[in-house]
This record gives sequence, structure tokens and C-alpha cells, in this order.
Amino acid sequence: SRSAGMEVTFEVDGNVLSVSTGRGMNVAVIQAGLLESFQVFDTHAAGSEALVTYIQGLSSGTLVACGALDDAQGNLSSAAKNALKTCGATLIDSISYRGSYALIGVKDGPALAEQAFPNGQMAIVSADYISAIVPGSVTTTASPTTVATTTTVAGTTNVAG
Repeated sequence: SRSAGMEVTFEVDGNVLSVSTGRGMNVAVIQAGLLESFQVFDTHAAGSEALVTYIQGLSSGTLVACGALDDAQGNLSSAAKNALKTCGATLIDSISYRGSYALIGVKDGPALAEQAFPNGQMAIVSADYISAIVPGSVTTTASPTTVATTTTVAGTTNVAG
């Protein structure tokens, strides 16, 4: 079964966050080094519109960590891809069926790190980030049987929003 061993993990300053992950695009919002919110958008099914609304509601300069679990591409709409692009995504158009994808981005800013690979390859990204208020570090690990994503945000790139 493809669900065997499926896991997505988010870490802040080396501490694993207690979040309920699921199929699709998993999105963690980090403020002042703490998890502010976490949402799963089943973009394999019908979660694209909710993802767009969620990202549009984020403040400029918000630190966002995303990881694809199982399949996030199935019904990922152009609007959802464009919303992720407002967080710096540049590789989201290349996401494939059950491919791995990881993004550390800043709303209305750059991608601090991003990777996308086809099914069976591991995507590992890391980046440093200092918010205008408090530095924080984030790690995201998504590892279904064939998809693993690790995202680390630490504390040395100043991104003004």
C-alpha cells in the first residue's frame, strides 16, 4: 500500500511540531519562531480553492513551509499554483503525480529554498531566515514511501516585507 510509511513532519528549532498531516499540500505558517497555523489542502481532490483563499489571507512577509504528501498535483489548479508563487514558488509548475515538493517561502517575497522531484526521489531543502521580529528555524519532513521532503529554516537571511 502506498500509505504504508507515509509521513510529513514539521520542525521548528529542531522540535517536531504536533500537526495532523494528510494527502496533498501541507502548509505551516511560522511567526516569531512558533507555529502560527497549519493546514492540509487535499489538492489531489478538491482542495485548491481553499489553498488559494488561505494563502491570499496571509500577511506580506509571513514565513511559509510547504510539503507535498502522497499526491498534491492531481487537481492542483492554476490559481493554487499562482497562490504558491506569491510565496516565492518557482518550481510548482513542475510538480508531478506523487512527486515530492518542498518550499520554504515568504509571502510576497522569495523562495528561500525549493525542490521538486518526480516520484521516487527525495527532495531536501533548507534555508536560513530572520524575521523582522524574532528569528526561528523550521524543518519540514515529508516522507511517504517514495516521497521525502525536509525543509529547514534557521536564522540568518533578513527578508524585509
